[in-house]
Amino acid sequence: MMKISYKWASLFFALALINGAACRQAANEQPTTPVKPEMAQKANNPAASEDVSADVPPPPPTTFRAGIVVPVGTIGYRVESAQFVEKLEDGAKPAAGRQFLLVKIAARNTGPKESPVAAFKIIQGNNEYLPSNQAAKVNGSLNSLTQLTKDELKSGVLVFETPATKNLKLQLNSAPPLKDQMFIELADAFGKK
Repeated sequence: MMKISYKWASLFFALALINGAACRQAANEQPTTPVKPEMAQKANNPAASEDVSADVPPPPPTTFRAGIVVPVGTIGYRVESAQFVEKLEDGAKPAAGRQFLLVKIAARNTGPKESPVAAFKIIQGNNEYLPSNQAAKVNGSLNSLTQLTKDELKSGVLVFETPATKNLKLQLNSAPPLKDQMFIELADAFGKK
């Protein structure tokens, strides 16, 4: 009787899976479990690392409209309104060619423990605008918020210095190790209170 080693059996099994997937695709059937090229390579190389989590790409960014709760990690964010102002309450003015953008937002942690708040930036085409360092001068600023405890709800404003255009998106990036990235269109938020 012929003995087959574990490595050879694993190799034949992986090749059979790949061949089966290719046959289903050739027959215009949707495979139940798509085989990625990286996975096939690891199946053919038994010495390859068993940790495939590093090979999993982050989910594609999703864009939402203002007013909808957007989940990033265990925290849900909702943009309530947006407005431009030419100066802050203390008279501070933005950089030349820009205005202060105040984005009123609510954030709630629905997770079982304390969770870090997303990193925020404004996107306009290929341009990015980070939160303003003048935000501390605004009542209710959330620019320095870093954590939310379980079931904690915070409402306030995010302060940015941007050109005065309504064609802007708020980008939310979760803290590592999560790879969530979401966008909120701000056009509908202008004029709301």
